[in-house]
Formats: sequence, C-alpha cells, structure tokens
Amino acid sequence: MSGPWVLPVSDGYYEYAHPKDLLFPGVGAEELSAAGVPADPWRSWKSPYTPTLIRTRDAAVLVDAGAGDVLETTGRLVMSLEGRGVRPEDVDLIIVTHLHPDHVCGLWTRDGGSVFPKARILLSDREYAYWRDEPDLLGLAVPQEAREMIRMIAARFLTRYADRLETVPMDARITPHIRLFPAPGHTPGHIGVEVSTDGVPVLIVGDAFLHPAHLRRPEWSAAVDVAPDDAVRTRRRILDRMREESAQLLGFHLPPPETE
Repeated sequence: MSGPWVLPVSDGYYEYAHPKDLLFPGVGAEELSAAGVPADPWRSWKSPYTPTLIRTRDAAVLVDAGAGDVLETTGRLVMSLEGRGVRPEDVDLIIVTHLHPDHVCGLWTRDGGSVFPKARILLSDREYAYWRDEPDLLGLAVPQEAREMIRMIAARFLTRYADRLETVPMDARITPHIRLFPAPGHTPGHIGVEVSTDGVPVLIVGDAFLHPAHLRRPEWSAAVDVAPDDAVRTRRRILDRMREESAQLLGFHLPPPETE
C-alpha cells in the first residue's frame, strides 16, 4: 500500500420531514429549481449518514461514527466496516468532525457499551471548548427539544470519553498522510480531514455541505449552522481547493461516490 485507502462506509440514513426550511431557509422555489433542486416534493429528504474509513499501512482510522442504534434506519456502521474486513476492535483512531448526535451516537451501544473499545478519539480543541462551556444553541433554528437533545448528547460524549479523548488544534497533522483543517460554521470547532493519497487529496468535510445543492450555491446556509457566515466561507474555501487541486470530496450527508 503506497498511500492510504479512503472508503465511505454507511451507517444508514435518516428521512427528514419538511427539509426545505432546515436546509435552505428563505430560498424560493425558482432559486431552488435553478440550482437543480426540485421544489416539489419537499415533504421529506432521505439523507445518507456516511462516516469514512481511512486505511493506512499501520492503522484503521474512522472519521465520525454515525448515529448508531438510536434511530431505526441507522446503526449499520459495524456491518459496513466488517464488509471491508475491519472489526470494531481493529479501529485505532476515531476523528470526530463535530459533536452532533448523528456523528457520535454510534460510539456507544444502547446499553452503554463501547462499540470501538480500543480506539483513541480525537476532537478539535475549539469544538471541545465550545461544548464544555454548555452553549445555549439559540442560534439553531430548530425546536427547543432538539436543542436540548443536541446539548445532552454532547455532554454525554464529553463525560463518557473523558479518559480516551484527545483534543488537538484544528489544523493538526495526525499522520504523514492525514491532517486536519478548520471548517467552522456548522459548529465553531468543526473540522475537515485531508488525506494525501497517490497524488489526489481527499477532503472529508463532515457537515460543511449538507446537501448537493450547497456545492452549487455555497451561500445557502442551513438552519443548523451555528455561524452561517463562517459556514459560507468554509464552503467557498473547500470549493476553491477542489478546483485548484482537483481534490475529491466526501461529505457525511452527501451521496457517496460509487465504490467497488
């Protein structure tokens, strides 16, 4: 193996009701149509939940862990990994892009056990500080019960993994082939992961893009972006890198590329 393998691995999906106001608040039907997004039907949106597996010569690295068995349509990550020849105990490192439930609940089972018993867990220092200070999340245009659930899951993560969690700068180099890059906006400490493969960088961007339309219209922020202006700047920086470096893109909620 001359460079890492980068493989999307499915945790399943979730079907969001009334997604237009979640993904594109304030955007009209004509603008959506011009961007290739059908204005109807918008009663629901079936979003993939796709962590990423990075296989290096010496380690198995996972970026995000999915929602686990908290949803009926998720919890498929272990099966997906085993289909790639990776058992849960083989995972050495888990990089968490941000502390939202659909990215971290797959770390533990319904009865509280650890899904990946030997893995170190990595989080950006800024993301850690943001959730440690218990933000009120009033900037999120979601119901109060959803804000409470998001905050509760983040607090549970910080408590449960206090002895296994490593916080690092948002631009830290993890291995010779893997480094982090700042991607704030969706949350203040949101990070992306750049993997140097054989000549083509792969950018794993978490929730910097929530829908394919955000690739065409990066200025359309979602209701779940804590800092919309930062989210727009992040998307534009990533798009610039895709053009300038021919970088490949993997997003947690974007349709994954076809793999053999």
